Amino acid sequence: MAKRTSDGPGEPIRIAAVWDSTGLQSQFVFAGVCRWAGLLPDVELRRFEAFDRPEGLAIVEPVVSWRPHGVILRMGNTDLLAELRKSLPRIPFVAASGLPATMVDSAVTAGTEQTFRLARNFYRTQNISRIGYFYVGNDEIASGMFAAFHSVVPNGAVLSRTTDVDGLLGPPVARDLEVVRKWLMSLQRPTGLMVTENHAAGYLAHTCRLIGLNVP
Repeated sequence: MAKRTSDGPGEPIRIAAVWDSTGLQSQFVFAGVCRWAGLLPDVELRRFEAFDRPEGLAIVEPVVSWRPHGVILRMGNTDLLAELRKSLPRIPFVAASGLPATMVDSAVTAGTEQTFRLARNFYRTQNISRIGYFYVGNDEIASGMFAAFHSVVPNGAVLSRTTDVDGLLGPPVARDLEVVRKWLMSLQRPTGLMVTENHAAGYLAHTCRLIGLNVP
């Protein structure tokens, strides 16, 4: 999919924020988006008020006319999202809410359980019902993370490894490699895998390559 970054040298990257701001939490999230945009001098953020009601479709024309390079959304109106995607087929859509995973390119979440729920729903669209969670970090936090995971995926397999971020940047050490290998090989296939730390994703992918396990 071709994606524009800007219209030319010196031109800002236009991001359309399609937002239902009726809830207090939604207002807090939008304030965070504004702070993020304010740190990037080449980003121009414009807000378009969205509604769950049918008349929410009225904002499609002004959004399209503005010719954004990307869209960030927080709303529940899937009809509006479908119409926007049809009218803007070549730009990325990011959801800051629980919109269906198949309707957006990526999602930003504000809570652990919501993260697990979005990932679980995505795997369901791929006909994958078994899900495992690989946690790397503080053992004192692991139990809470596992509880949140199991509230969404009751029978999901879990594995915790204690290390710091620096330990995730290099190749897995031998003792960790063997523990993770045994866990991965014990999972019934197909199994979807989840992590909640960026570095852990690369670490897990590296481990899979080292043991010859093909994970798309």
